[in-house]
Amino acid sequence: MIPTARGALAMGRDRTLGEVWTRVSPRFGTPAVGTVLIMALAAGLAVLAFGIPELNDMILTAVNSIGLLVSLYYGLTALACAVRFRHRLRAGPVEALCSVVVPALSSVALFGLGAVLAHHYATMSDHFAARPDNGWFMLLVPGLFLATGLVVAAWAKWRRRSPYFATGRGTDADSVELPMDGGLPIDGGAAADPAAVAVAESAPAPSSAPRKGAPS
Repeated sequence: MIPTARGALAMGRDRTLGEVWTRVSPRFGTPAVGTVLIMALAAGLAVLAFGIPELNDMILTAVNSIGLLVSLYYGLTALACAVRFRHRLRAGPVEALCSVVVPALSSVALFGLGAVLAHHYATMSDHFAARPDNGWFMLLVPGLFLATGLVVAAWAKWRRRSPYFATGRGTDADSVELPMDGGLPIDGGAAADPAAVAVAESAPAPSSAPRKGAPS
């Protein structure tokens, strides 16, 4: 729950998720609302799984096929790292190796592992059945998760108009001050707009000197 809520907080700051995920505790600075929501969702699914065998089978299948999803999103992360720091290829052999070459090779290895797993799942069964040990079902469940993520991303880009899809830059976590630090009130309301924060910080401070002709 903890890493999921914090990931949702970061995505909410970038407006790829809704504003509810950006609400933090004014005392602890933690994503309290997101933690409670995810905990309630997990508890609800656990209770329903006892009475709905099909849901229980889907959860077990998601656990069994988690390696396919992990190889996909970590492979994409490694590829994004190599693309983001590709300019360091000219910064010397050590920088090029650590920032570009190793992430790129890791991406290839992870995608290859995902392909091996997908092939294994596709050939381990000769028919489809909604069971945790059915290979075709083990391919379907990660595919549903991936399709759900694409739908959420499309909604954030074209309906929510998230600037993340236009600039390719996320919100720097260190640039968002927490309420306990006397910063922007980001809990209980909309997330701080990075552009608005930058404009506010760059605005000149009002002068305390008296104006000409004003009484001293």
